[in-house]
Amino acid sequence: MIVWIDLETTGFNTYSGEVHGARHNLILSMGIVVTDENLNFLHEGKEIFIKHSDELLQERLTDWAREHHSKSGLLDNCSSMGVSMAIAEQEVIKYLESLNVEKFNLKTKKGAVIAGNNIQFDRSFINAQMKELDRWFHYRMLDVSALAMAARFWQPDVEKAVEKQYLHTALEDIKESIQEARFYKHALFSLNHSDAEVAISLAQTHLTLDHARQLAS
Repeated sequence: MIVWIDLETTGFNTYSGEVHGARHNLILSMGIVVTDENLNFLHEGKEIFIKHSDELLQERLTDWAREHHSKSGLLDNCSSMGVSMAIAEQEVIKYLESLNVEKFNLKTKKGAVIAGNNIQFDRSFINAQMKELDRWFHYRMLDVSALAMAARFWQPDVEKAVEKQYLHTALEDIKESIQEARFYKHALFSLNHSDAEVAISLAQTHLTLDHARQLAS
């Protein structure tokens, strides 16, 4: 199963002095949606808000985060509906268990794979602040932004056709990422069995020719 996650935070995962941003900045909210491999929703999704002290928020919020998270109402939601980081982590795990999502098993190659847009950002925060949850996922990730970059290089009209809203609310953003992934799936990977065999044969031929050219140069 694919576990789609988007985080809203007080800042980026770049270094703040000698401290990595994922350890310095705070997770404010998490949007989680679980799909099957064909990107069908198993549930409508879950959003969790995390509460921090006013003093800590004032210290960690960047100007960009303060402006956007105030406008979206996120900071108010964190204050009125937020839970502690430890409780939030356990809520996510219980949610995954309720949908029969299993920890990824390297031997069987089955279980939870984390996905999202620029998912390395979100994974770095989860790794730093929610280590039990982090252990649920395969070390490999499904990154929609990588699909977008590949399309930009090799099928630019496909990437240009994607429309995004950038709402900066965790649940809506992750649902938008799933929709974007569906678009790339249909635009870039919709081959039937016979078409796939032809594509594989052509790719192998091109790789052989490319290798021969490199040896000749």
